Formats: sequence, structure tokens, C-alpha cells
Amino acid sequence: MSSGRGSHSYHPRLQYLCGSLLVLGWVLALLPGVLLRGESLFVQDLTRFHRPIKTLLVQLWSSSDGLPLWNPYLGSGQPFAANPHYGVFHPSTSLFLTLPFEAAFALFVLLPVPLSLAAMAFMLRTMGHSRATSFTLGCAWALGGYTLSLTNLPPIAWTAAPLPAVLAFGLRVYRRRRWLDVCGLALCFAAQCSGGSPQTLAATAILIAVALAVEHTQRPAATSPGRSALVVGAGLFLGAAVAAPVLVPGAHHMSRTVRPSPPAEIDFDRWSMPV
Repeated sequence: MSSGRGSHSYHPRLQYLCGSLLVLGWVLALLPGVLLRGESLFVQDLTRFHRPIKTLLVQLWSSSDGLPLWNPYLGSGQPFAANPHYGVFHPSTSLFLTLPFEAAFALFVLLPVPLSLAAMAFMLRTMGHSRATSFTLGCAWALGGYTLSLTNLPPIAWTAAPLPAVLAFGLRVYRRRRWLDVCGLALCFAAQCSGGSPQTLAATAILIAVALAVEHTQRPAATSPGRSALVVGAGLFLGAAVAAPVLVPGAHHMSRTVRPSPPAEIDFDRWSMPV
């Protein structure tokens, strides 16, 4: 009997090991220069915006009395910590404070890919799929066109990466109302809020409402669905409170730009997909 149990526990580990090696080989094949030869990522916004901003991060942090509140090098000076796109309060900032710049920048760009894999696999496991299916579909999500295309848009990538985990914890809270799951929901949603992409956060609100509605339809016998939904809302509110240093000044600055107003007709013609 013990031999059977050992064999049973051995196979999932072997599957995860083989799958992890396959993913690692695929990533190395996609980015050999960055991962093996010390080359730099430079496409589009990475060169025009994020690399200059991240280059200033450590300098402004060391020269400021506390948080780097102001960037004197852009225009006539602009808020720094208050701009969500600069990501001062995002956990990825710790990479630039502890690692050489090139290594930190590569991780800043690429880490959302494995995080997306883990978050999607966790969501699929929460939905009842097997480990192998969850891992395989997680790989398809992380190495698919959407996730890889976001590597040159880090704010969207860092906001989208925890999205499946937010949905998974939302479902777990709705089913059982355990406080450990509420904490997981709050932390994942806080990570999303600190990513700096408001349109992805808006999509999260829609998706979690749809996920809870589908869950209620599939499990009509669930106890106190209204109370469960309130607990989910409490977890999201707690996550937003944790990310308040990002959300509050971000909302203030956005209200003073043209973005909240409807786009001009010429913008519709320029950016809409032709039919």
C-alpha cells in the first residue's frame, strides 16, 4: 500500500517538473538574448517611457527625504509617487532597489508571464479542473498572444497578471466565506490596483460580477448568497484600501486630464477597427 501511495504522489511532481522545464525551455527560446546574453528589452513603451522612468527611480529615491514625490527631470517637473504608471508603490519596485538595473528591468518586464500562469492555473483548479489540465491551460494563457503582447506594456501586464487569482479567490469566498480566502482576495486585488491600468480594473469588476452570477446559477443551494456576495465585496474593498496610496492620487490626477471626457470623433476614426 505504501508503494502505491508513493507512486501516486510521485507522478504529479514529475508532471510539474516536466511542465516547468518545458515552459522554461520555451521562454529561453523566445528570449535567449535577454536571459542568456545580457541584452536589453527595448520595444515601444519600454524604451520611450518605462526604462527612463525606472532609471530615475533609485536616483530619486536616494535623493529624496523619504518617498520620491517629485520628478524634476520631466518637463518643468511632475509628481512621481502620485503617478500610478510610475509604480512607486508596486511590489516590483523592490527589484530596482535590490538588484542591478538590467536584471531588475528584465524581471520587471517578464515576471508577469509566470505569474499569469500561476494565477490562471489556480483559477482553473478552483473551478474543479485537474492539476494537469489547469497547468496546461495556464501555460496556454501565459504563453499566448495576449499575455506576451503585454510585455511592452508593464502597467497592463502587472494589472492583468493577478486577475485570474482575484476571480478564483472571489469564487472561494463566495462558496465558503473563509477569512483566509478573503485575505487572498484582498492581497491579489491590491496587487491589481497598484499595477496602474484603470481599464483592466474596470474589466475585473465586470468579470467578477459575471463569475459570481454564474456560480450562483450553478450552485442554487448555496447558503446566504447575498451575504457571500457582501463578503466578496468586503475583500475587494479591503484590497482597494491597501492600494489607496495608488488609487487616490491616481484618481485625482486623472480627473484633471482629458481622459475622463468622451473621445473626439476623430479618435474613433483613428483607433476603431474597420468593418
